[in-house]
Amino acid sequence: MAMNWTKIGQQVAAARGALSLSQAALADRMSLDRTAITRIERGERNISALELVKLGEILRRPLEFFLTPTLSVTSYRAEDRENDANNIELSLILDELRLDAETLIKMGHLTPPSPLKVWGRADRVDEAVSAAAATRRHLGLGEGPIFDLAEITASLGLYVFVSNPNTGMHDIDGAYRALGSAGVAWINGAKKVGRRRFSLAHELGHHLLDDEYRESPVLEGSAEQNVNIFAAHFLVSSSGLRAYWGTLQTDSIRDRAIYAAAHFGVSWSSICSRIRNAEILDQNVVESLKEDPPRYGDYLSLSVDIKNELSPIYLSKLFGASILAAYKHEHLSEGRTIEMMRGALSQEDLPSLQIRSV
Repeated sequence: MAMNWTKIGQQVAAARGALSLSQAALADRMSLDRTAITRIERGERNISALELVKLGEILRRPLEFFLTPTLSVTSYRAEDRENDANNIELSLILDELRLDAETLIKMGHLTPPSPLKVWGRADRVDEAVSAAAATRRHLGLGEGPIFDLAEITASLGLYVFVSNPNTGMHDIDGAYRALGSAGVAWINGAKKVGRRRFSLAHELGHHLLDDEYRESPVLEGSAEQNVNIFAAHFLVSSSGLRAYWGTLQTDSIRDRAIYAAAHFGVSWSSICSRIRNAEILDQNVVESLKEDPPRYGDYLSLSVDIKNELSPIYLSKLFGASILAAYKHEHLSEGRTIEMMRGALSQEDLPSLQIRSV
């Protein structure tokens, strides 16, 4: 196989930058001149097999990270798309998740479902709404609230990792990378539960809608905006919201909205938008609601239970079970297993290995 030294050099530079390691420091650990690292990162110097192994150890990356081209099909929800340091770190995380999934699939421990691109791209708002309803029907979810979202998405071939909230990437909500009929999603554990759930529903939209414009800006009529519409209608169907709203006994509109936000597990801004879109309240009333978001005490005073779903650190159960199956079959070392579990499981919690009969 011909080596793409430029690509490998870019991966070395990205991994070094993610660790805040200078070229001089990396050169010192590699027992090379700094100029050698400069040439490697520019693609001007070949790397021996032994050097590549050592680079992987120092930069804490599997060899596949340097040798496998990064897929271009990537999306992310962010407040600031211009933060290069965060984007590099996020790209590395997605690369690792994708490579982990590829490894498990090749070993036969993870079997993604057949592609579910039956809805095609959502170029219009009505198509995004229809796709959300079709997804609910496919899953047999009815019109009510959806919980255990990570395992629902895993059944559709989308495996999620909710990171430690102290990653420093506070401006990014979530991200997605495609892998054939499967996909991996990263969700920022620093966000509140409603936002985490919406981000995962958003990435599910990318996964299902065959959207090739993964990094479009959020503009009227854009593919990215329609993915947001898919997520909103997937989590809260209009008919389900209207039906639940009608069961509420309180005369307080704000209290009804609080009950609805908790019932469907979405943020205040999301439930306000869905109340307006479902034509339950007019725009002026909804705008007043948006300007008066509830505090925790408001939920508590109404005896409302807020489900803390996708709490960090979290890895899709199906994905974690596949990792542990590979470990129990001795296809993964103990160290690699802990690495792939990403803090969702400690060394002390690893299952015991069955003694094989000879």
